[in-house]
Amino acid sequence: MKDLPIKFNFKGKTIYTNREIAFVTELDPEVTEKRKSLPFDPFESTINYALTGLKQLLDSPPMVDEVQHFECEECGGRGEVDWKYNGFTKQMNCPVCEGDAYHEVKTGKQIPDKYYAIKIKDHAMSAKYLAMLPEDAVMVHQNDTLSIFESKDCRILISHNLTNIYVTL
Repeated sequence: MKDLPIKFNFKGKTIYTNREIAFVTELDPEVTEKRKSLPFDPFESTINYALTGLKQLLDSPPMVDEVQHFECEECGGRGEVDWKYNGFTKQMNCPVCEGDAYHEVKTGKQIPDKYYAIKIKDHAMSAKYLAMLPEDAVMVHQNDTLSIFESKDCRILISHNLTNIYVTL
């Protein structure tokens, strides 16, 4: 938590964040930056929603096809090719890799999806951030942009995932 890049004090508490997840803790005297306002209220509590079954979902992520990337031979990994006509040369997206500079090839193996989201109540959140929640955490607030969780040690704010691919809790 303390290794998150943004640290500031707000209303007598210290907030550590990377703009996707934030931890609200007791005031840390080593943090000197202060904020007078935020676009949300990190202390709001409107519900008390238990996270029953979350650990089970985190322990069994959905499986996806493993993919390997290979450099495109047509463009040499540049994503562009030279098109020549009547003495003129123009660069354009490679017609083989469509400008990506590589090809994706499925290996035939299934691997855990490290980018999956879990929907809790009305919104989906990244499983990697939900895995950071303490075991005693409960959801205390949810709005259109974030969900707030509380444990005995701190509050955790998680931004919602903008995907429609998720597992529901």
